[in-house]
Amino acid sequence: MDSVIRFSVFEADVHARELRKQGLKIKLADQPFSILAMLLDRPGQVVTREELQKQLWPADTFVDFDRGLNKAINRLRDALGDSAESPRFIETLPKRGYRFVGAVAKSPPSAPEQPVEPPIEQHVEPPSPEDQPSPEEQRRARASWSAVAWGGALVLLVSVVVFLMYVRRPVETEPIVRSSLLPPPDTSFVPYSFALSPGGSHLAFVAETPDGSLSLWVRALSGSAAQPLKGTDGASLPFWSPDQRRIGFFADRKLKTVDIAGGTVRVIADAARASGGTWNASDVIVFAPDVNGPLYRVPATGGPLAPVTPAPHANGRQGHRWPFFLPDGRHFLYVALGGPTNVQDSASIFVGSLDSSDPTLIMSEGARSVAFAFDHLLFVRGSTLQAQPFDSVGLRTTGPPVSITDRDVAAAPVFYPSEFSISQTGLLAFQSSTDVASQLTWIDPSGKTITRLSEVTYGGPSLSPDGHLLASSCDALRNGTLSICVYDLTRGVVARVTPGPNDRYPVWSRDGKEIAYASVAGIYRVSADGSTSPEPVSKRGTPTDWSHDGQILSFGSQAGPVVSLALSSITTHAVTELGPGSEGQFSPDGHWLAHGGQDGIIVQRFPDRGPRVQVTSYGAWQPRWSRDGKQLFYITTDKKLMAADFDPSTATAGTPRVLFQTRIIGSAFTGFQYDVAPDGRFLVNSMTSPASPLTLVTGWAARLKR
Repeated sequence: MDSVIRFSVFEADVHARELRKQGLKIKLADQPFSILAMLLDRPGQVVTREELQKQLWPADTFVDFDRGLNKAINRLRDALGDSAESPRFIETLPKRGYRFVGAVAKSPPSAPEQPVEPPIEQHVEPPSPEDQPSPEEQRRARASWSAVAWGGALVLLVSVVVFLMYVRRPVETEPIVRSSLLPPPDTSFVPYSFALSPGGSHLAFVAETPDGSLSLWVRALSGSAAQPLKGTDGASLPFWSPDQRRIGFFADRKLKTVDIAGGTVRVIADAARASGGTWNASDVIVFAPDVNGPLYRVPATGGPLAPVTPAPHANGRQGHRWPFFLPDGRHFLYVALGGPTNVQDSASIFVGSLDSSDPTLIMSEGARSVAFAFDHLLFVRGSTLQAQPFDSVGLRTTGPPVSITDRDVAAAPVFYPSEFSISQTGLLAFQSSTDVASQLTWIDPSGKTITRLSEVTYGGPSLSPDGHLLASSCDALRNGTLSICVYDLTRGVVARVTPGPNDRYPVWSRDGKEIAYASVAGIYRVSADGSTSPEPVSKRGTPTDWSHDGQILSFGSQAGPVVSLALSSITTHAVTELGPGSEGQFSPDGHWLAHGGQDGIIVQRFPDRGPRVQVTSYGAWQPRWSRDGKQLFYITTDKKLMAADFDPSTATAGTPRVLFQTRIIGSAFTGFQYDVAPDGRFLVNSMTSPASPLTLVTGWAARLKR
């Protein structure tokens, strides 16, 4: 059998056992591929069910053959975008077998190339001497040439029209095909940090090595290898220049750019807590230097900054994030997070302008981030990527949204964008929730893995005060609805205690009888056994702890760019502001408050908020107290779990030390993704595989025409 067999836009490498579409590998299991190989080896001929059975299941194998074969055929058709009712490739012959009905071209193996439409060529062999016409025949031919020429011109015109109709056929005729793209060897894709080039030929992404190091990579999607870009250590949130020669990114609390060909890295502006950027053809970058505050413009070569969206006020929308230029290069989309709640569903989509500071509200139904392609807005709602018709001149939606994916776009924490990227040529990339698999893992203080909770794949783990129960955010119904679930670690029983649809960040009361959590409208509380209905407490941010007197500690934006702490009463709902800080945690005795800040983790006496004790420098997140209150644990940017001693009698902190390298799903702005048990063990929400792929989709624009 030939090694590489091509049909339509697909290519089957029989030796490598790979199926590719336009050079991109498509995920296909072994049995469906074996069936494809047999059909391609005999195109147009019937391959009987008995032949397939002998090839796939040896005689001594006991299996439900009919069910297994039907399942394998269905998976193969799904990979090819084919159907049994209208087969383009695989025809079913009832009770007999299957036949490959597509056109097949066989060739030796070759490197993947960027797909191009093949030119129509005609090759005419020169006539031999004995075939030369006589002089009389030549005279008659010249006499009739005029009529033939006109007839030939007409045929040629029809041929050209047919050809153009083919190469410009409507997008709805192209099947929707999903494929997977793996990261480079010994690396992982970093969530929320990948971007397709505008032309769809390249992918920029941040990759993480086993030691937690981050850097920016670029891969040509027509090839199989990716290249790291020097000088991009610590990179995040890449975005492309329109000419596809440079990439903007954030690192070291700066906005930077890198020239792909020359490798030159330039520092453009400060960006303490960046929230995205976009680049227009006039070499202007619009970016969010902080999770709160307005967007700014800056020349792509560096220079003075100027705000391009209004400064927030106390009751306004605090965080302007994730800008995306519209085609005119003057207007841009962005997401504004509303008020002090900082929850996803308070976000709205606006259009801003380089020529005016007066934005236009597009929709207020809640979206994490937004893009534009094919005259549609694209955004994620409820784990589903949706596209809504949008007039980019009139700046208004012109129809209802349609779903592009199922409920499988990975959910993102509050401070991150939705995990998708779109090119202007129709290529879609996203992180699937089925591929970003994490698992709660018990780890001892030396870093040794003890066991994994295979039944639990939830986020934001929070252990009860006695360590017997675990509260987490879960999709128990497997429909994209996030609820708070309580897992009995002794009995292995899970109970869903809140209804959803977007419940996160559970926190136990000191007596272990109640749980506070963040929902779509703010902070709620519910009994830990689910015996009571959820009750609203406050709209003030994200909960992180309970005080000893029964108030809920939270953090969020109150006014301007400052993230601050607050206490909310569960009885009066009164809110007490505590000042700047994030991710607050009370010591076990309640006398000390640890929290994050602009420059690291800080400890202060509570409730009088005395002198500050600087425990760490910048780059430390998720502070947790040991159960005896004598140590503080935290996660670094490169995902190391650290510890620092704390002496409450002298209010002094020791030198931070590394406990072990983790594979925690996120370090900064992800909420607490680990907890500490009473016996000193750590429960860490860890990535299960270093090679989780990105999902690539083509043909999705067909759904926009329905």
